[in-house]
Amino acid sequence: MITLVLSTVLSLFLNFKFYESNVEKQIYQTIDVLKYGLMETGDKIEYLEKIGKDNKDIRLSYFDEKGNPIYDSFVNASTMDNHFERAEIQGALAEGKAKVTRHSDTLSNDTMYVALKLDDGYFIRIAKEMDTIAGAFFKVLPSNLLIIALIFILALFLARQSTNKILEPLKKSSLDPNSVDLSKIPEISPFIYEITSQKDTIASHLVEIKRERDTIRIILENMKEGLIILDSTRSVLVINKQAMKLFECKQEPLNRNILYVTRKEELLNAFEDCYNGKSSSGSIEFEDKIIKYYVNPVYIDGVITGSILLLIDDTKRLKAERIREEFSANVSHELKTPLTSICGFTELLKNNMVNGKKDKNEIVNRIYEESNRLLILIDEIIKISKLEAGVAFIKEEVDLTEMCKQAIENFEQKAKKKNITITLEGEATVKANNTMIWELISNLMDNAIKYNVEKGTVNILIGQEEDRAFISVKDSGIGIAEEDIERIFERFYRADKSRFKKLGGTGLGLSIVKHIVKSHGGDLQIESKINEGTKITVYLPIDE
Repeated sequence: MITLVLSTVLSLFLNFKFYESNVEKQIYQTIDVLKYGLMETGDKIEYLEKIGKDNKDIRLSYFDEKGNPIYDSFVNASTMDNHFERAEIQGALAEGKAKVTRHSDTLSNDTMYVALKLDDGYFIRIAKEMDTIAGAFFKVLPSNLLIIALIFILALFLARQSTNKILEPLKKSSLDPNSVDLSKIPEISPFIYEITSQKDTIASHLVEIKRERDTIRIILENMKEGLIILDSTRSVLVINKQAMKLFECKQEPLNRNILYVTRKEELLNAFEDCYNGKSSSGSIEFEDKIIKYYVNPVYIDGVITGSILLLIDDTKRLKAERIREEFSANVSHELKTPLTSICGFTELLKNNMVNGKKDKNEIVNRIYEESNRLLILIDEIIKISKLEAGVAFIKEEVDLTEMCKQAIENFEQKAKKKNITITLEGEATVKANNTMIWELISNLMDNAIKYNVEKGTVNILIGQEEDRAFISVKDSGIGIAEEDIERIFERFYRADKSRFKKLGGTGLGLSIVKHIVKSHGGDLQIESKINEGTKITVYLPIDE
């Protein structure tokens, strides 16, 4: 469209110059003809009137030597002013012939005047109106606009037809070059190849991004630790399941302030210190858990843009530490008690403070009992230490029924003292360490008799469930309180300390049982009620 307009303007400019030159040439030729015609004719006015009627597009004027109008083909000469001072008359007076062009703002056109001085001193003038370039442009503008509109409509129609023809193969297939006959559409084949290349690159990047995202998600969701990442506005960017579980979040608080997750003052202060460039750590309590936390700032190009909170469940470690401390204290106490007795009795004998034979024998027996108790205690501590250290042991076929029969024979006298009846049912064989299984059964039976009542019962049941064998020892004894059941397998733990002093024992029996079962990959179950008895069931793999 712009090209058409510019070409029209240029064409008008060139044509106007040609048109102006032709008009000037025509006027000069006409005025020369008039000159010779006037010289040959007698009645000059009549001759001019005839010429004027035949050439109505030009204006003829005839003046005397002083510029007074004699004839004019457009107006009455008597109404005209003197033209002697006009430029064209002055020019003709000086040079014999002159041309002047004057512009009319009213008519928006130019008029060319050519004046000629005759031999008698009179003047003849021809005037012809001419369009300006602007006037000519506006005259052809409507037709140009119509042509432009027609060309635009035609171009739009042809472009649509051409586009549909080019895109037809693409509509019937994908952008895969192998599925498109590019020979039919060579105009856009480079674009298709480029788009396809970009598509493959983007698809490859998306696969890589998805793989990395899934990897990060799997790591976060399977972390035992809690993890929270905040941005610079303290809003949550990342929070994993463990953190949500610790803070009891019912909905994911993504893009929300950390206050939607926790209002623990210690943690909030740690976050504020973090945004000031200071790392923090400490411990906080969540109901029955003790959680260790670490808060660190995140730097990008030396600027703090967020923070990371790592939460580690420290409960087991602290409990284990407490148990070790208790074990050390209990070992010291348990070793010190018999040693104190032995030293005290020995000192009595050394200083001859015991005179009677009977008293001496009693003290010697007490020293023997305390020494024996001390040896048993040391032996059991060594057993537990070996079990905890995971010392390798030999496994062999062990007949649980036969071993229980031997244990019953060993504890027969102890059971008779309290009139306790022992029963045995079932059979099973496992692959295990013979000595450890004997220790396990002996400790279970010893506890079942020791904490039983007069004329009580001990029922031993042996059997097999799928790939596991089990030994169940049930007594009708004093039972264990519910709050003590969870700790009954801890070293030196006694549910009833006053009764323990009367019954004796090291307090390590059930702890040894637990470690033997664990070392064989087994499991333990305990059921107990006060004054109704206790049932302990041990499950062992038949063949590891």
